[in-house]
Amino acid sequence: MLLLYALAHPLPSLLTSANNESLPSPEASLAALNSCFDIQSHRTVEEILYSCLAVVFACTWIAIHPNIPRFFDKEGAEIADSFTISSARVITQDVATMLLSLLAPELIVLWALRQWFAAREIAKKYSQYGWTKTHGHFLIMGGFALFEDGRYRCTLEDSNESNKEHQVIKENIQCQIEIRNSQRKRTEQPSQQSKPEEHYSPYGDPPDSEDSTQGTDASRFESTSLSKEDAPEIYLLEFLIQHKYIEITENEITAKAKTDFLKKFIAVGQTTWFIVQCIARVKEGLVVTNLEVVTFAFALVNIGTYVLWWNKPQRVRYPVKVDYCRRHAKKEITVKKDRSAGKSFTSWIKRRVEAMLLLTPKFRDWALHRSTKSAWKSFTSRIERIRDAGLVGVILSIPLTFSIYHLCGGQGSYQTGLMSNPLSLYPTLISLFLVIGGIHCVPWNSTFSTYTEQLLWRVSAVTVTAFPLVWFSLVGVLTYDTSRTAIELIRAVIRFIAIIFLPLMYICARITLIIIAFTELRALPPSAHQTVDWARFIPHI
Repeated sequence: MLLLYALAHPLPSLLTSANNESLPSPEASLAALNSCFDIQSHRTVEEILYSCLAVVFACTWIAIHPNIPRFFDKEGAEIADSFTISSARVITQDVATMLLSLLAPELIVLWALRQWFAAREIAKKYSQYGWTKTHGHFLIMGGFALFEDGRYRCTLEDSNESNKEHQVIKENIQCQIEIRNSQRKRTEQPSQQSKPEEHYSPYGDPPDSEDSTQGTDASRFESTSLSKEDAPEIYLLEFLIQHKYIEITENEITAKAKTDFLKKFIAVGQTTWFIVQCIARVKEGLVVTNLEVVTFAFALVNIGTYVLWWNKPQRVRYPVKVDYCRRHAKKEITVKKDRSAGKSFTSWIKRRVEAMLLLTPKFRDWALHRSTKSAWKSFTSRIERIRDAGLVGVILSIPLTFSIYHLCGGQGSYQTGLMSNPLSLYPTLISLFLVIGGIHCVPWNSTFSTYTEQLLWRVSAVTVTAFPLVWFSLVGVLTYDTSRTAIELIRAVIRFIAIIFLPLMYICARITLIIIAFTELRALPPSAHQTVDWARFIPHI
């Protein structure tokens, strides 16, 4: 096999001597063959490619901790819950996230960093209920789904805003607690003087003796929230936690993940070993290929992502059902009356008449023509809007662009749970861009196959490195408030550069670096095939 490999890949020195019509000496040929056949100190292009692709796969697939899959529209509003999404759509979302991690790995770190900040705040906020960072991450990723009588209502979030629907749910639960407490007092009135008061769970079952202390907070809330009007408002999530509708331990959340500690350790170990190898090659003066440089940057991003997402469950498919069963329908009946109060009697008559007219063939044909014409008009209007928008409309019509938009804004499938960005987020993000971009500038004076490839590599590396500084500078200019027409025109141009032009340049630079890194493998210098001599590198006796 080695002889066949040598015949298929002749040594450059042998080819040169053949062209010069002079054969090398037997000693030189033997030394060259021995150095080529020394498997322990030689690596092939296939081995380099396999090592880099394994690390890239670990960075773009294994290290990613996506949220629980849901379906969102272009504005980031939820359309379908996790229980109604098909496996094909879940795979599509995972592939889109993988492509984003290839094109913009810094944005994945931004996503993880935001979720880390939010999970830490949630753990502090609900620490009195035994919540940890794992609970915070599980809440952020959509881990608690509220159901009413088996019907999906919403995904619970940590919010400081209360709407009418949440208020009705809290009032219904509170009414159930009042009725249950009054029934308990009537049935146990003779023994109230001899026995201490017992606390019941919101499900109607009396707790055990050892759990009686756990209901103290909930019972205290029941007594204070109804008597004090000036008490601080308790929002829906904390309300459900206090009343034991949400009871899950950290181990139970971890058990829902599809990746255990061993898999995480193997992925981090593979990435760390690659980084150590690259540092050792630089230490010994061996050539580090451009593909290894790109992979080295991915490896650093992978370690940072893993550290930030260490407490986040990975690839959880379905959330925990928080089933709210109505036992007191008075409030719900009132809400239904309020919702139906705005419906007029004439609209009801119109629907009934149209339903009867649909039985006739002529009216049915007319209705079909009207609906078809309306659908075609809607389609053509969208095409006209995209055509009028020009390049911007075409770019925004790409699904991956909306994924990048949601990832930057923390919306849709990339929700972060962060109400406001902390000040430390921005310098951390800028430093990350500079470090990752600076790594791509390391092979600035390396030998490339052509001058064009070297020039493209340098331009792309500078673009990736300088992107955050230029982008944040333009955003700072846009925040300057002015009403002058000339300055407004300049602001419009800057807005186009910051939102469309710079991100496109960044993505093109990323793709260029990856392509050149692969094409450079066709002509590697001899030292690139030499492996690290660990016996000489590591100090030993």
